[in-house]
Amino acid sequence: MAYRPGRGLDKEAVKRLRERREADALGLPSEDLSEQANLLLGNGARKVARCGECSRPLETEVIASGRQRCVRCAGPVAPTKLEAAAGSPSEGSESSESASSEEDSEIAVPAKKALLKPRKEDPAEVKTAPKKPELKKRKSFEEKEAEAADRFKAKLAKFQEDQERRRIKEEVSKMKKRVKDKKKKKKDKKKDKLKGKKKSKNDLCESE
Repeated sequence: MAYRPGRGLDKEAVKRLRERREADALGLPSEDLSEQANLLLGNGARKVARCGECSRPLETEVIASGRQRCVRCAGPVAPTKLEAAAGSPSEGSESSESASSEEDSEIAVPAKKALLKPRKEDPAEVKTAPKKPELKKRKSFEEKEAEAADRFKAKLAKFQEDQERRRIKEEVSKMKKRVKDKKKKKKDKKKDKLKGKKKSKNDLCESE
């Protein structure tokens, strides 16, 4: 198709339109309007002969014969339809009367029977409806600021406690190290004294 919905005409259609306008301006014969319509709109612009009953498009043979009904509608009737149509009018009236009497009997139902009785539910089956969550009051800006300040204070206090605990641990470790160093020095002094005594004894023995 030359016309595209939402996008206008394509290049070929625009070209044909321009040529037709130029021909009209110069007074020259242009393309046939019916041909233009077919080119722009396609087969939808052409009128198609249709059946008078089912509105199906008629074939060329049917149109040539001059009939206004398609092959399906003009064909032979099914045997079941013929049998139904061949029934006597008395039988048809009796069947219609019996059908109407049956319908009346079906409609004439007592009102008590038509009413539905509510089903008795067991207490175990009865479920309580879920409670709706209570709406909480929104906090003001001042309350939010106060909460933020409290959180900051709590974090600061925790940080200070951690720092103090760390400082105490470091001091304890330093004190332990000092004590160890003192003990080590004392041991070294004792060893030196013992070594000095042994040397002096050896010297005396050698002199004698």
